[in-house]
Amino acid sequence: MSELNRFSDQTIIGIVTCNREEMLHKLVKTIDPSVAKKIFIIVSGDAYKSYPENTEVIKCNRNPTVVGIAKTTLLRHMYNWKDENGNQPQFLFLLEEDIEITNNKVFERYIETAADSGLWHFQLSYGTHGGVAGGNVNPDGTPIKRASVKYTKHMVDFYQNSFQCFTLCHRDSVRRGFLYDPRFLNAAEHLSQHAKIFKEKCGTPFRWFGDIQDSHTYIQDQDSNHASSVIRKDPEFHKNFSYSWQLFKQLWGSFPNAVEDTTHTSVMGILEELENNLAKKDII
Repeated sequence: MSELNRFSDQTIIGIVTCNREEMLHKLVKTIDPSVAKKIFIIVSGDAYKSYPENTEVIKCNRNPTVVGIAKTTLLRHMYNWKDENGNQPQFLFLLEEDIEITNNKVFERYIETAADSGLWHFQLSYGTHGGVAGGNVNPDGTPIKRASVKYTKHMVDFYQNSFQCFTLCHRDSVRRGFLYDPRFLNAAEHLSQHAKIFKEKCGTPFRWFGDIQDSHTYIQDQDSNHASSVIRKDPEFHKNFSYSWQLFKQLWGSFPNAVEDTTHTSVMGILEELENNLAKKDII
């Protein structure tokens, strides 16, 4: 057990990276190795000259430039991995390489908040990624929260937009098939996943994306305005974006920005049901 994460024996970290070698190394340097049993890296795009020590590298061979496919490949690998005693950790963290950790208690904090609230299935994710360009941050740098909800011991902040660059899921999420649709091309794959999880009554409504309280004090962006985004610099980005939004509409009845909002009262009822059905109060 780590002093930074009392769930370290049950924690795996997976990092998705594509053509940003320097960022990957910087991120891994900010992660205390004691917080997890294993750190995996999945490499989309070009191979790197070097990889951080004490990590295991996976190559994504199937359409490697599509982030949703890379994430699903990584999650399945993490799900199937066993430690030296044959144990399979329960808590899977999915990271993108353009962030860094400023407080390594963040992993424990996410697990405790998920246990308190029942928001296990990709429902807690770093909410202020991209700064002002991400849409959840004011010009003065303060987060734009839709609500902050108090549970037994922890608070959950809710945001209008979702990014999934630092996300917790329980291994049961993979078992239940809450993965990324490979048809999406670097846009809306995580939004479609969120819609599926909500439909299965395991998550929150659209535009109510949960995060631990004040996650920006534990995590920060290396690229605060997406200027180094590989996806956005792709010549096919706008074409892929349009295709993915059309696919989302085909699956869920409207474009992501047109999904009907849910009232605060209705959301509180949904959150209470998730807490009653999925919370694990005994571990907080």
